[in-house]
Amino acid sequence: MKYFNHEDPDRLEHTFLNAYTTSLYWAITTLVTVGYGDITPYTKVERIYAILYMIICGFVFAFIMGNVTDIIQEYYEEAKKF
Repeated sequence: MKYFNHEDPDRLEHTFLNAYTTSLYWAITTLVTVGYGDITPYTKVERIYAILYMIICGFVFAFIMGNVTDIIQEYYEEAKKF
């Protein structure tokens, strides 16, 4: 596969690990709704790093949104008392 005339060095090796990391990268990118963008990982190590990064960022985003929701809910509960 070529992307901007750059060949994936791991693409030449058709191993189970390469297929698995590529599939997992696609699944995580789709589920986290990050998008595929202009800059994509080419090697196996880059895909593993991107997968871990997206998972960690997904948890951080969920944590922040949960806290914001909790703050808003507490605000409305206090407003109901008046």
